[in-house]
Amino acid sequence: MRTTPNGTSTWTNAINCSSSPTQATRTAALADGLYLVADGKCLIYDLETGKLLHTFTFNATGATVAKDIRVDGDVIVVACSPAQEFKDVSEYYCVAYNDSAMLVCLDRKTGAELWRRAAKSYFRIHALAMWRAWSSA
Repeated sequence: MRTTPNGTSTWTNAINCSSSPTQATRTAALADGLYLVADGKCLIYDLETGKLLHTFTFNATGATVAKDIRVDGDVIVVACSPAQEFKDVSEYYCVAYNDSAMLVCLDRKTGAELWRRAAKSYFRIHALAMWRAWSSA
């Protein structure tokens, strides 16, 4: 924990991203925590302390790279693509960071996978929106 010049407290955590480019890590901040996706896991941190609250694994084999995350209601939705896309790309920017080929839906409390859907073709992560009706399988 550290204090900023204006007196507010902040925290930092070092996260080793072994299979995901650091540019491909995504976060969502909600009242119950900071959600971060990287290396096939959704990590949830306490907003005040930075303590790791939960680790939900959705890709243990390293076959996909998480591109974006949405959290709403009872679910976490992660947009992913095949990991091999990132083998020979610029370390600064690549349009492939914005394309996804799969959605994975996790239960927000348990981390259990509710469903997984492959896209017929790629879609832009910026078009991903949440709606509570998505939580049904």
